[in-house]
Amino acid sequence: FLDSYGLTEIRRVPGHVVVIDRVPYAAHPRSKVSGADRMLGNLAVLSNQLPGLLSSLLMNVTVNVVTLVKDDMEKQVAAIRRADVLIANHGAGLTHSLFLDKGARVVEMSCRYDFFVDMAEWLPDIHHYCQPEVHGQIEHKYWEEYVVSVVREALLSN
Repeated sequence: FLDSYGLTEIRRVPGHVVVIDRVPYAAHPRSKVSGADRMLGNLAVLSNQLPGLLSSLLMNVTVNVVTLVKDDMEKQVAAIRRADVLIANHGAGLTHSLFLDKGARVVEMSCRYDFFVDMAEWLPDIHHYCQPEVHGQIEHKYWEEYVVSVVREALLSN
């Protein structure tokens, strides 16, 4: 698959965090775009604050917030391949974790099912962190305790 898109040479970038942010999207004409499930209203804002929150680390931390919906498959996979840490709320976008490079980490918010946890076991040296459910807006306590702390730990273990 990676060969067919010319993406085999794209590798994990140390300190690079990719965040999948959901946007309203109607995959089917009868879908209710206004009721998009599992959207987190402040995910992009909190994500863009990560470099400042992780400034005590002795590494350059970059964040790329992606929505995936409007990008072609090649661009989507290329973005995921560069991730040192992939952050996303539970949903179909986490299927892209299949394309992570060896040694990457996944932080799954609203992890109610073991589907993506089990999927991570198919991949060499991919670490999956299953976090409690969150809805609507992410509270700062949740973000700091379940996301920032795990990202910090993941980056320090490189």
